[in-house]
Amino acid sequence: MLSLQSPAPDDADELLAFETRNRGFFERNINARAASFYSEAGVGQAIADAMRDAESGSAFQYLVRDTLGTLVGRVNLNRVRRAHFHGAELEGRWYDLLHFELRA
Repeated sequence: MLSLQSPAPDDADELLAFETRNRGFFERNINARAASFYSEAGVGQAIADAMRDAESGSAFQYLVRDTLGTLVGRVNLNRVRRAHFHGAELEGRWYDLLHFELRA
C-alpha cells in the first residue's frame, strides 16, 4: 500500500537523494531542473515553495511512501479549482526507478 505525505523540511535529505538518484531518468522525460536544485539549499527551497503553495491552496505536492515509509515517488497537483466542482490537474508524477526495478 502507498501513502501520500506533504513534504516538510525534515524530508530534505531523503528528497535530495531521491531526486539525485533519478535525475538522469527524469531529465530524459521532462525539462531539466537547474543544477542549483540538486543541493540542500535547492531542495530546501523547493520544499518551502511547496508548503507555501499548499498554504495558499494553489497547488499541492506529495511524497509517495511505501508501507515501510520509504520515499518511492512524488505527485504534483496543480491548477487547483475550488469553485463549483473542485478539481486539480495531475501535472507531475515521478517514481524511484531503483525501488520499482528491484520489485519488478
